[in-house]
Amino acid sequence: MPFFAVSQSEASLYLTPQSKSYNLGQTFKTTLFVSANEQSTNAVEAIVEFPANLLEVISVSKASSILEFWPEEPNFSNKNGIISFAGGLPTPGFNGNVGQLITITFRAKNNGTANVHILSGAVLANDGFGTNILSRISGAIYTIRGIPAAPPIIPEKIEAPGAPVVFSPTHIESEMWYSNNEPKFEWILPKTITAISYILDKNSETNPDNTPEDLTSEIIFDKTADGTHYFHIKFKNKGGWGLTAHRKIQIDVTPPEEFEIKIKEGICAIEKDPTIIFQAHDAVSGIDYYQIFVDEQEPIELTGVGKEGFKLTSLKIGFHQIKILAFDVAGNYISSFRDMEILFISPVLSDYKLIIIALLIIIFLLFILLIIYWIKYCNQKRHKKKK
Repeated sequence: MPFFAVSQSEASLYLTPQSKSYNLGQTFKTTLFVSANEQSTNAVEAIVEFPANLLEVISVSKASSILEFWPEEPNFSNKNGIISFAGGLPTPGFNGNVGQLITITFRAKNNGTANVHILSGAVLANDGFGTNILSRISGAIYTIRGIPAAPPIIPEKIEAPGAPVVFSPTHIESEMWYSNNEPKFEWILPKTITAISYILDKNSETNPDNTPEDLTSEIIFDKTADGTHYFHIKFKNKGGWGLTAHRKIQIDVTPPEEFEIKIKEGICAIEKDPTIIFQAHDAVSGIDYYQIFVDEQEPIELTGVGKEGFKLTSLKIGFHQIKILAFDVAGNYISSFRDMEILFISPVLSDYKLIIIALLIIIFLLFILLIIYWIKYCNQKRHKKKK
């Protein structure tokens, strides 16, 4: 990067510290400054050269620089031993002795004397012409000696544990209802875990507090209330508390509410196919199905029946006992009983046809008998007249 023509005003570029000794392997910082005390500047560019066999650039920072925009961002090449940049700032520019430009972080890679100098540069005046007012440059000399500095000991970063893998041998399916109010939860406990925290509640997103519980791999909760519950658990290791696992369970140990069986035709019916009406309710898991027992017959299993009724078929004349079991989704049930009597069986249409046919046959037979009787009577009367 060539110099421009220099005016009578003076500006300088200089490195600080200008001389210092460092240990082999040590990292250190060098800052490039501009001094433009007699004339304001609004642009600076430079190439800094360093011995690549002795020094290695770790980074070049423009933090705290007086320059605000960068036609050429600070960059470096450890292979060629070069650092370069070009930057500017708006009017009125900079005027002063200490204008920070860039900060270079070096690492001392070999023993020796490292000459860091400004190979070329320009400090342009804020005079409307861009006059180069750079008149002096000052490099730096760094002495590198000794044995390599021991690398810093960086403690191993330990990640906090992830969410535990938790399951329940008593409540296997999270969407099913169970008539067991002593849920058991189990989890895999790695050797690196130093603490656990858990809670059972009705909130699906609870995060347990940081108070450790006994370090175990299972827990049983006694006398848990009916309803939907969530088990929350998290682990702690040397990296801290980890993520929380959430496990849903559903409990219903309460049987359905008591219900009544009604006979649509009354408890003393004349229908052989009476209709029974019933409706059970369960406040927790809901009604799943019914079993209907009539006397000693095999039960009839039904779902979805209730107020609309269910028709029994082919009951004989006499007393009958009806028992209905109502089951909720968790398997709890309640029973209801009703006695009824079939007084006599009212005939149906097909029975009327048989009766009519039988009556017609009887009438016909009576008619035949009447004719026979009439013929006999007439014959006897005729016989008497002849005598």
